[in-house]
Amino acid sequence: MARLRLGYTKSRGGCLRCKQRRVKCDEDRPCKACTRHGIECSLVTGQSTGTPQPSQSSRSSSTTPSVTTPRQRGKTPDCDFNTLPAARPSHSGQQQLPSISQLIGPHDQLAPYVDTTTISSVSTRSLSLGGTPLPTSPDPYPYFAKFTSYDGEQEPANWASDMELMHHYSTSCYKTIAKGYSPEIWSIEVPKLAFAHPYLLHEMLAISAFHLAFLRPDRHEELTVQATHHQSRAIKGIRGVLSNLSAQNCHALFVASTFLFVGSLAASRPTDETVAQDLGLDNLVDVFLLLKGVRGIIDDATNELRSGPLGEIFRPMPMPDRSVGLTRLMVQLQRFLEKLPNLIPTAGDSNGATIKLEVERMIQCIEHAGQTSTSPEYQTLASWPLSLSSSFIGLLRSRNQGALALLSYYCVIMHSTEDSYWFTRGWSVCVMKDIAKVMTSPWNQDCAWAEGWITGQVSVQ
Repeated sequence: MARLRLGYTKSRGGCLRCKQRRVKCDEDRPCKACTRHGIECSLVTGQSTGTPQPSQSSRSSSTTPSVTTPRQRGKTPDCDFNTLPAARPSHSGQQQLPSISQLIGPHDQLAPYVDTTTISSVSTRSLSLGGTPLPTSPDPYPYFAKFTSYDGEQEPANWASDMELMHHYSTSCYKTIAKGYSPEIWSIEVPKLAFAHPYLLHEMLAISAFHLAFLRPDRHEELTVQATHHQSRAIKGIRGVLSNLSAQNCHALFVASTFLFVGSLAASRPTDETVAQDLGLDNLVDVFLLLKGVRGIIDDATNELRSGPLGEIFRPMPMPDRSVGLTRLMVQLQRFLEKLPNLIPTAGDSNGATIKLEVERMIQCIEHAGQTSTSPEYQTLASWPLSLSSSFIGLLRSRNQGALALLSYYCVIMHSTEDSYWFTRGWSVCVMKDIAKVMTSPWNQDCAWAEGWITGQVSVQ
């Protein structure tokens, strides 16, 4: 059975705006649509509609059937750019742009797509354009709000740069940190830990930035600022969890302490200014002090670390051939230990006991590294500072001759790592210069041996 259509009378004398919107106009003066939206109606202003105006009597005698709007039909409102109102002259003679309401239609047609409360608030402000006030909103893109869950002022400013640092770590930097172990430890296991422990992630990004700054001198200042920012946040996080060491966080803390050693050396790596101001020695002591804060991690969580994702680091490795530098260093340290009572004759001298203890610890570190690591020089470099006593660090600060003589031997170890580890380069020469300036007899003989080995300018025996 054919469906009956409801008849309706087509509006031919409607206002210009209703024609542009292709909706029925009630042809009142002004029409209800223009009145409802607070705009001028062409039936009142007399603007030509392009069609004859029917009489009032003919309008009142006609019936007005219900009309289904595009919104009710579920269709998108049409926007015919060929029917947009032309610019009309203003009182000043300039061209006046059509109003926003004329261009986008009434609020009820935009309701399925834009929050009408936002549209309603548009009228509270206006922008002068072409002599005509145009409504504006405090937020020109209110439809983004639904998909925004952060405060713009709190958004990290360097998130794209951080992605660059993460990419650099995962493709290059991790290979330069601790060599001799499975690369999966540093490229896979460590990032997994970092994503669960933000302080480790910050330190990872810090050393990546320091390494990139080392490779890109043209971006050194920019990358160093990023590195310092991340390292500061990492240290703050480490301090917050050190007192709560557990089986869950000991792995992340161990890696963070390893990275912190790298980052602290990289942060204070000698420059021409450092050398000129004799800051190498004090900067190295600062690194030692920083490492003392995490010295107990390995001792307190040895079992968990051995059985965890980093266990390979703690397993004995085939003993490599000891380098010539470490072999000769061991001989010199034994000689130094033997003559130490003669250099400090007073039996009750606490300084002599402190220095003797640290000499013995350095020898133990070298022997242990030779038995457990494929990179014994680096292993000794990183492990000896962890065991330093506060009293010995105090002797270094006060420029004690015996303590500086022992530190000169540590510079020999540091020098042996400079070809393989970018963050130790320049340290040995810089610190040795500071030591040599204050050394006196008989301690200067030890300093001379170390300096000769490092520079290659003095015959070593």
